Amino acid sequence: MTNHQDLAIILTEILSEINQGLKKLLGVDRSTIFLLDRHNPSLCSVLCNNCDRLLEVKIPVQTGMGQFDNLKHFVTEPFDCHEHLPKSHLNPEKKRIPYVAYNILSLPIINRQGYPIAFVQFLNKLKPQNKPEDSIYKRVDMNGFTKEDWNRFTKATAAILTTIERSQGIQAEIKKQRVFVAFIKAIHTISQGGLDLDATLKLILDEAKALINADRTMLWLLNEESHELWTKVAMADGSFKTLHLPIGIGFAGKVAKSRKPLDIPFDVYLHPDSESIQKWDRQIGYRTCNLLYLPIFNPSGELLGVMELVNKKKFGNFPEYNPENWPVAPEEFKASFTQADQQLMSAFSLQVGIALHNAKQFTTLKQQEEIQRNIFGNLDRGAIFTDRQGRIITANEKAKQLLNLHQDKQVEGHLIREIVTIKDGNLVKCFRDTLTGEHQQYHPHQILIAGGKEREINLSINAIADKTDSNNIYGLLVVMEETDKNNKNHNNQPSNQNLTQEWLKQHNVKSLTQENVSILCLDIRGYTSLVEEMEPEEVADLVDRYFELMMDAVLKYQGTVDKYISDTPIAIFGTSLPLQNRAWHAIQTAIEMRQRLTKFNSHYLPPNQQPLRIGIGIHSGNINNEKNGSSHSRPSDTINLTSMLERAGREYNCDIIISEITYQQCRDRIWARELDRIYTKNKKQPISIYELIGLNSQPISQQQQQIIQHYHRGRQHYLEHKFALAMSEFSQVLAINNNDKAAKLHIQRCLHWLESPPPANSKAIENLIHF
Repeated sequence: MTNHQDLAIILTEILSEINQGLKKLLGVDRSTIFLLDRHNPSLCSVLCNNCDRLLEVKIPVQTGMGQFDNLKHFVTEPFDCHEHLPKSHLNPEKKRIPYVAYNILSLPIINRQGYPIAFVQFLNKLKPQNKPEDSIYKRVDMNGFTKEDWNRFTKATAAILTTIERSQGIQAEIKKQRVFVAFIKAIHTISQGGLDLDATLKLILDEAKALINADRTMLWLLNEESHELWTKVAMADGSFKTLHLPIGIGFAGKVAKSRKPLDIPFDVYLHPDSESIQKWDRQIGYRTCNLLYLPIFNPSGELLGVMELVNKKKFGNFPEYNPENWPVAPEEFKASFTQADQQLMSAFSLQVGIALHNAKQFTTLKQQEEIQRNIFGNLDRGAIFTDRQGRIITANEKAKQLLNLHQDKQVEGHLIREIVTIKDGNLVKCFRDTLTGEHQQYHPHQILIAGGKEREINLSINAIADKTDSNNIYGLLVVMEETDKNNKNHNNQPSNQNLTQEWLKQHNVKSLTQENVSILCLDIRGYTSLVEEMEPEEVADLVDRYFELMMDAVLKYQGTVDKYISDTPIAIFGTSLPLQNRAWHAIQTAIEMRQRLTKFNSHYLPPNQQPLRIGIGIHSGNINNEKNGSSHSRPSDTINLTSMLERAGREYNCDIIISEITYQQCRDRIWARELDRIYTKNKKQPISIYELIGLNSQPISQQQQQIIQHYHRGRQHYLEHKFALAMSEFSQVLAINNNDKAAKLHIQRCLHWLESPPPANSKAIENLIHF
């Protein structure tokens, strides 16, 4: 179950308990709580007596004080959750029983600042003595609600005000989690969608629509040659129509020219430049009410196209749009995209740009591959590939042979009409016809004139078009096949276009006191599953073997095994080493432990056993044990910090984390990334922590290098409060490794700060986790 689902259950239980208490306090038949959204009071979460979950509805309320009258019409009508449930949740065969509201009391819950944060609606005040089996008419107190009811409610809500305020906070967190999950899902989907351009386009449109709750999405792609945008739209009859739009013309064209987002709120038809949209809507049977346009750029900042989001939808159950009602705006579309929507989509569009850029590059490579396949697939025939102007890009040896050209003759760059001559034929016209008409043409029995000789050939001319737009032709493939007595092929067709305690106790490891040292704290992870699935003797043997391997690595790099923290071993690299080498030896030990663990898991663990994992923290500083009033000593701050670093690895899903002091001593000899800046006990300022990835002497993969680069840029943007840009970089980390927890944590923070911007120069963003 995801976090927002857990929170929703908690919130439902809290509100249900409050609702039942208020219902009993006032002695009513039914009660409903309306918990207003903290950021948008026109939205609220509703809990009825018979609701098993919260329902989100929109109500006519405005922000600020003195706006209770706006709710008057809504709350004086009995709330019926059936009106807001999707049709799929209703049983059409189950008849609804009419319910009569004889008296109603609707009261606000006001916070300490004087603003409403919730409303409670009570239906049907009951007689003090009533029988549940009687009808509501016999049970209800026709005198209705009294001033005493109001006073009891006021006293009760004053006592639970803090709980209601916390509920609002939970409600806000649920929404953040929903957005976060949706965002991660969206970028993961498009990053894992492959490199096929058509499939990528469909994924982008589907994910954008779901992420922003839009009714329709379109992606206008840039055709640089014609300096225009183009897209395909579905028509009412199921066919597709390609639309072309010059740069600077129309809303999408203007966004392409300005390279800035454009938000047109409800109602688009009131915009002076909406005439063409109205005309198009009438043609396809639709009603455009609000629009959001975002430019899409590749990683180099070059424009790729424009994303168009059509009709932000309200939450709730609405009838399907009936084209016959045009131009009346349907209630579902009477909404506008918010600033938060634009910020979220701006971050998403950065990932879209990467996906599109990769797909377009792949398409280009596939086109080049196709050209080469056609060229080399015609080794027994002459093949020449040109651009759309007829300038030769490449030609195979057979073509040069047929043209009586020396094999070293440079034909690339020449116009094909300068090289190829057809007797009694107009080659230029054939090319033009291929470009503008039939894209595959076959001309048998042509006379080729080359080097003063005539050869009878079968000539095939094929347009090579962009797979996403058949009208975008980027070149021609000309195939010539000689015909003679031994090679007659009158039926030849033109060629076609085709990617982890016990060890310490047994070995009686004792504590030492050192100063100016580097410390390594080691923990086994995955130990629980080992204990559950193996006999105790087997576990003890394995753990003993494990610690022998790990401690041997400590001794190899002149460290000393120590025991300060519970039963967790630490290694100290101290006075036996030069001061400047202590951190470096600790670093090498950690990397060696990682390598030894891999061998241990593969050589010593039984088949199907979950592999053990390690957690390592490394810090450098002074250690002086302090007496705590007994014979026991208390670890120093340095020891505690090292242990904290090891524990932090669980939060960030990293096996080795080092402190900033350790990093600075070894930065030129290691691969590492600054994970975060975290707050610790007794420290007023946050400290930087780093994930140790490897040693410079041991190459890392290109993907790991990319993760370091994108994460570093993301951190820089994040610390500069450029949260949308930061989300883009962290999203690229997740595109490479979807399990990178540090990147996910930062995206969550970015979403938080986008919604509730921090003060300028605030350091509050540096970390939301305290250790």
